Amino acid sequence: MSDQEGDRDADRRITRLDSVWEPAPATPPQPSLRARAGRTVRFFWSLLGVLAFVGGPPAAAMLTYQWWRTYLPTAADLETLLNDSGQAPVSLIVTGAAGVLAVLWLVLAATLLYVTAAEILAVTAGIRLPRPRLPGPLRTLAAGLAGTAAAGVGGSVAFASPPAAVSHIDAVPAAQPAARLGTTASLPQEAAAAASRYRVADGDWMWHISARTLGTADRYLEIADLNPQYATDPDFPDVIAPGWTLNLPTEAHDRGPRPHARGTYLTAPPPPKRAPSPTARPERPEADAAPALPTPDITEAPTRSAPDSEEPDPLDLALPVTAALATSGLLAALLAGRLHRQRTRARQHRRLHHRLTAAPEPHTETTVRAAARPADVARLDHALRALPLLLRDTPADRLPDIIAVWIGQDSLHLILTAPAVDAPLPFLADTTGRRWVLDADATLPTLTGGEVALLPTLVTIASHPEGHHLLVDLERIGVLSITGDSRQTTNMLRYLATELATSTWCDDTDIAVVGLNPTDAEHLTTLGGHRIRITTPAQAAVLAHRWDALPSNSPLASRIRDAHHGPPTPLVILTATPDDSNTISGYGSGSPEVAAARTESRFGLRIDADGVVVLDWLDATGLYATGLPADQLANLARLFRSVQSRQPGTRTTPADEPVPPATEEWAHGTDVHGHLLPTADTTAAEPDPKPTGDVAPGSVPADEVPAPRSRKPHDDATLDADLADWHDPATGRLRIAILGPVDVQAAGPPPDERLRFHREIVVYLAARGRHGATGEQLDAALWPETIVSPRSRRVAMSRTRRWLSEATDGEPWLPPNNSVDRTYRLHDGYLLDWHLFRRLRTRAETAGPDGAADLRRALELVRGQPLAGADLAYSTRYRTPYAWLPDSDIQPHHLVSAIIDTAHQYVRLCLDADDLVGARWAVDIAWQADQERADDHPWLDAIRIAHRAGHRAEVRTLLDDLVQAREAEVPEDLTAATYREIITLMPDILQVE
Repeated sequence: MSDQEGDRDADRRITRLDSVWEPAPATPPQPSLRARAGRTVRFFWSLLGVLAFVGGPPAAAMLTYQWWRTYLPTAADLETLLNDSGQAPVSLIVTGAAGVLAVLWLVLAATLLYVTAAEILAVTAGIRLPRPRLPGPLRTLAAGLAGTAAAGVGGSVAFASPPAAVSHIDAVPAAQPAARLGTTASLPQEAAAAASRYRVADGDWMWHISARTLGTADRYLEIADLNPQYATDPDFPDVIAPGWTLNLPTEAHDRGPRPHARGTYLTAPPPPKRAPSPTARPERPEADAAPALPTPDITEAPTRSAPDSEEPDPLDLALPVTAALATSGLLAALLAGRLHRQRTRARQHRRLHHRLTAAPEPHTETTVRAAARPADVARLDHALRALPLLLRDTPADRLPDIIAVWIGQDSLHLILTAPAVDAPLPFLADTTGRRWVLDADATLPTLTGGEVALLPTLVTIASHPEGHHLLVDLERIGVLSITGDSRQTTNMLRYLATELATSTWCDDTDIAVVGLNPTDAEHLTTLGGHRIRITTPAQAAVLAHRWDALPSNSPLASRIRDAHHGPPTPLVILTATPDDSNTISGYGSGSPEVAAARTESRFGLRIDADGVVVLDWLDATGLYATGLPADQLANLARLFRSVQSRQPGTRTTPADEPVPPATEEWAHGTDVHGHLLPTADTTAAEPDPKPTGDVAPGSVPADEVPAPRSRKPHDDATLDADLADWHDPATGRLRIAILGPVDVQAAGPPPDERLRFHREIVVYLAARGRHGATGEQLDAALWPETIVSPRSRRVAMSRTRRWLSEATDGEPWLPPNNSVDRTYRLHDGYLLDWHLFRRLRTRAETAGPDGAADLRRALELVRGQPLAGADLAYSTRYRTPYAWLPDSDIQPHHLVSAIIDTAHQYVRLCLDADDLVGARWAVDIAWQADQERADDHPWLDAIRIAHRAGHRAEVRTLLDDLVQAREAEVPEDLTAATYREIITLMPDILQVE
């Protein structure tokens, strides 16, 4: 695709939300007094530079003519040079060199004047002339003179501009996977003042940023005028630094990354209106295409409000974000849940003193987590599995005919094709009976486990930017033909396949995909696993024929009659056809098919180039198609492949990696889990600039097996005093606990609201340690891909500062960021239980067998699962907390690995001392941290303890429980390392000779 075509495609994408938000009147940027003064200085400086370059050499030549004219060659010198083959006179050589320089100067001076005039015309009149490339300093002079002269010295440049536009919303983008879109109603005034912003990446140039966001590079000085906060840098705007956040003019919109403009585009739309209220269509077009269905109204109905509800704090809201997963919060939550489950399975392969392999692109996982709507997913899954229980006493002829589900902000709606007023509680039927509403505060029946979902082929086809979602039941529809813009229809096909493959309520739905290119097919297989099968049209037809041969009982009635088994596995066939002649039609009344083609059959769905969805059988306006572009699918596949490739049955790479060396000065010679490194490795590990903790004494390198140490034992001079302060409620020190539910103990009064949000700020700064975090880093961590005004951030930090109070030396625990580097960091001396844990483990390993007491003290710091529940949002209205964890060393599964390894070390020492009680206690601590019991090491330790105690029945029970927990059939199905350990420990139990 050419650059021109790419720009046209981007221009189509940015208008897709115009029908949702009322655009605010465009206002020209008004630079501040400081900016105008800076522009005045820049004008005169640029003018002086141009005059010096253009007029300086001639003036200097005239002033020094009397001095250098004697060196000019004469006619005799030229005659001598032509008639004599000897060496040329020096005067001729000098004159020739001067002539070359003069010609070069003439060319550059003329080019400079031409480029300056061309830039003035481009800025003032919009006339774009071809311009040669000038050297950097001359280009800066030309741009500076043009930008300031065009508006008048000290004035402002005003441009007639269209309203602010919002970036296209499909799914996870390649360069900047996005978080979800929330509400802007409470967005601070400072954030609304700038229509959009741009976060600078390494290698970006202001010239190219202007071309990407404004369509022309000539306007980069406008961006500079809107960012006076960087004007103190003498090189600004010619030199910009990675991490800066630039305010953009109101008419800016993203035209896509390009060389030297690969940063993150941040969009703040005007406050959106309430989700539109669809109205029923009076008649159905194309009556012969399918039996006409009554068209239900999916307008939000009045719902009961949650008791004791309160308005959310703007600091904790799900604020506006930049891109694609804004309308795909359900898919993001499904992907996040699947990634967690796969990591849980991978942990059984983890070796001692290792941790699960880090994600290749942490930013992808961070933004997927930020976009996720887990509350919606959990509520929908629970409702779908409870419905068979709620409807089991309903006669078959009175069962609801559910065709779609509408997820609102605080309620869930079942859309029916025919009235049904007798909705089972807690569902409430509206006045028409065509919609059953489940309020946010309604209590669903408790599930016992194993219940099937009533609608396993439910999938999202459209969303509203405020977070509302429309899902349709493909099993009820039968055939859904997706027509319209080819790019949009293919993106939707990828999305549907991905959601069906990762959905929790799809159970064992069989998904056949036809017609996608091999690369997309491979990525879908990576995400979907056994649910996805890539087939040819002929193979898909065979599958449909086999499905049609099954008994044609009502699947809905079958699932209601048997809530734990239900009918045969549903079949969904998704077909992408390149042209009209290659369309695959329906395979039977029971086989749901999604055909991405240009012809319509049965039920139709049309998508225009801007992503707007048009349905002829269900009235819904203002909705945008779900979609997953190919590059974004590739990003997700890379993330999942880093875990999937390490599942049982793959022998290529291990599931884990060695724990990296610690980067803090006080932890030199250890890894980030507090384990001593071998002596030979301590000098090879270079400190990494990424911080992970606060200040504490140093430690010693070692391995689990005794090895030479680089320090004397017990040289952590303050550890005992710090541990005493940790357990002393009257201490004046700041205490931060993450080895369990997050807790912060401070001397000041806690904030009146959003205590969990302020705790997250403290935990993030504690994880950053001495390096701290700039305002931009805080924004990126707490509000990924969103715009938060500096004032809102300062309010949050001020509240946190008052809560933390002061240290014993009178300094606040959270000093203002008025240092040279403008960085927030906690004051030295705070206590973090994770750091105490590491220090105790280090000292214990340094002491060898005498370190058992320190290992026990370290394990006593564990209060449960690390950071338990911290990453769960209050509701769909709130941002996802702790989205920054994937790019840190305190991810919960990393902390759990360290706790399990430490417990294993203590178990070994206890077994050596015949202390079975202490060994059992250590296993219990490990399982408190690993509540899913996904790691095999505590299981093996428990089996060793029971075997040492001579409790043969307990050993057999533990082994059976382990096999069941791993969903295996026999011990041989366990991991190779675990099975080998069991054989070595008790061959008689497994009847191995």
